[in-house]
Amino acid sequence: MVQPFALYLVERGVISSRQLLDAYTQMMSETPAVWEVLVQEKLFDESQLLEILTAQEMGGTDTISVLRQMGLWQASLETKVLAAMNARRVPLTVQLVQSGAIKLADLTPVLDEYVVMVEEHRKQRETLAS
Repeated sequence: MVQPFALYLVERGVISSRQLLDAYTQMMSETPAVWEVLVQEKLFDESQLLEILTAQEMGGTDTISVLRQMGLWQASLETKVLAAMNARRVPLTVQLVQSGAIKLADLTPVLDEYVVMVEEHRKQRETLAS
């Protein structure tokens, strides 16, 4: 299995594990939580939102668990929430460039190497499968 590109950057010594952790932390802090998406996208009315958030606080659990318990977490809602979260998420490599952990000019050749490696891995899997 091919490792994620971010771990490949660490393995190749392009960035340190600390820089990767910092970038993940930044990315996660800028990605809205499920409840934020529910509020911002107005996926429920105010009374439902208050009921959901109160149940979450009282139960000491996460928003999705509460929504499941209430029978509200459906595939269509999951799709909307994930789409909204992904639309606001800054990709990890962008975080790394913005933080100065890596220069875009240095990232490009490593990405090219990674793409070649992934393609070779795919071809090997296809050969083994046939």
